[in-house]
Amino acid sequence: MSLPSPTQAYKKVFVQGVVSGIGGAVGTTVGFAVLLAVLGGVFSFLGEIPFLGDVIRPVVQIVRDASTPRHEPTTTNYQTQL
Repeated sequence: MSLPSPTQAYKKVFVQGVVSGIGGAVGTTVGFAVLLAVLGGVFSFLGEIPFLGDVIRPVVQIVRDASTPRHEPTTTNYQTQL
């Protein structure tokens, strides 16, 4: 049984680290998306309950106001202004 050269060992550790990092990032992203979907479903359901709906309604309105554009994009024809 022979030991791998230090260069081979470093490459193996580097590749394992990169794969581990990518796997962790993908797993975290998928987990967070599932968590947000579940929380969205729960809050959607809670929005239908009268007491909690009164509590959640202002938060939903703030989020909707923040997600709508503040102004309509306009296009200008500079040739007609010259």
